[in-house]
Amino acid sequence: MFLTARFKIHNPTQRKRQVLDHAFREYRELYAWLLAWAEREIERLAEDSVYYGKRGPVYRETAVLSCLPSIAKCSGDIHSSLKDACRRHVARTLASYLAIRLVNPTASFPSPRVVSPGDHEAALDALRQAADVDENAWRRLVGAVLRKGDEVMPLLFPRADGAVRNRNFSLLVDPERQKTFALLYLLPGGHYLGRPLETRGNLRQLGSDEPWDSHSTCAIVVPLEYGRWHEQRFLNAGGVPKSAFLLRRDEEYYLNVVFEMPAPEPVEMTGAVLAVDRNAVDLVAAVLLDADGCIIEERQYTGQAARLRNLAVDYRRRLRWLQRRGQSIKGVRFTRVSRAALYEIAKDLANLAREYGAQIVLLPPPGQRRKGKAMKRRCVLPLEKLRPILEQKALETGLPPPTWVSAWRDAGPGDRGTTTSDGRHIVRLSWICGNCGRADKAAENRRQGLFSCPACGYTNEIGLNTALNIGLAWLAESQS
Repeated sequence: MFLTARFKIHNPTQRKRQVLDHAFREYRELYAWLLAWAEREIERLAEDSVYYGKRGPVYRETAVLSCLPSIAKCSGDIHSSLKDACRRHVARTLASYLAIRLVNPTASFPSPRVVSPGDHEAALDALRQAADVDENAWRRLVGAVLRKGDEVMPLLFPRADGAVRNRNFSLLVDPERQKTFALLYLLPGGHYLGRPLETRGNLRQLGSDEPWDSHSTCAIVVPLEYGRWHEQRFLNAGGVPKSAFLLRRDEEYYLNVVFEMPAPEPVEMTGAVLAVDRNAVDLVAAVLLDADGCIIEERQYTGQAARLRNLAVDYRRRLRWLQRRGQSIKGVRFTRVSRAALYEIAKDLANLAREYGAQIVLLPPPGQRRKGKAMKRRCVLPLEKLRPILEQKALETGLPPPTWVSAWRDAGPGDRGTTTSDGRHIVRLSWICGNCGRADKAAENRRQGLFSCPACGYTNEIGLNTALNIGLAWLAESQS
């Protein structure tokens, strides 16, 4: 299991800032040079790096990497390991481009982040003129501004704590001061910015008790700033750093480190099921059932849904206000708040499923079930993002990945449903009464967020009733 953590480089000295900026410039120039070479040799590259598998042609990163110029032919005043990392970075980009070209032959060739002085101003002018545009056009304009504003390429560090001549970054800890540092190999030997590393002998590599000592002039050691959550979740949890990306945002430097985390202990499954329904009324509703179909617990998140819905209204009003005045939208982000709420809900559901050893079950993802246009217009919350977040939380807690059941079933005697083109009479799970099992598609049964059964008088929240039917359907399929 791999997880990524972002660390901020804390107050680097003036010389270390010069080293970092120098590495960014040289890396970007080398990246642009490799892309220009690849664009001239793209047909030969595509022919030499293709692999024909059972499902057709495949382009692998390693095959593309073997076709690129060697490190000795790559110019640039940076460390040799960083040159090799840049080659790997370009190979990943080209492998993705060649795969996309199989589907879309007119796909544009990738370009580096080389910014001319007027690009950022032109993008801002286009943004100011877009006072009233649809959401898709607005996102494209915002993305253009963000891309033009970032004038550096992120530095890739694909090797951590390997052999001395083969690594390009490490994480070091100081047990006495309880601090963490990043060792970054950026400069070539004999560079005028290079200084011998001076260590006091109290540094250790992450996960090692042996003292670390080096006097290399090719690397710098920078302190990392992080919170208690990073310390508990990554540094003290047995995570092993595998690769990293160095970024620069608003004159600040960040290191995104990919950790290989130890696999959690698998949960002993008891046959219970945690059925989850996503809807626009209460965001998420969940019902926990035992193996016999008896309800153990019900959970709703109506409060979080109302809060997010109000924030979405305020967010759109704020954007329109900024557009009319031609002001910057920096810092206005609704997706961060909504995703944070979904992460909290997913964590709560995963912990509940782990406690009872239950299987998480949802309705099918989009494309495998029918979805009305009215629901798309009413729903302003990122409900479909809940599935990948639940999959991540289940993996972290040792649960099996979430599964799903069909959103439709064959109608029974007395059910009022719909007829398909092949003559089948089917009903949706949300039409079914969780008490008596009778289905009725009449909209009068589902008003004001409540489900009312005309046959038995059963009344419940729509989300809880649908979640109950999801759990019962899964139990019926698993026992058949």
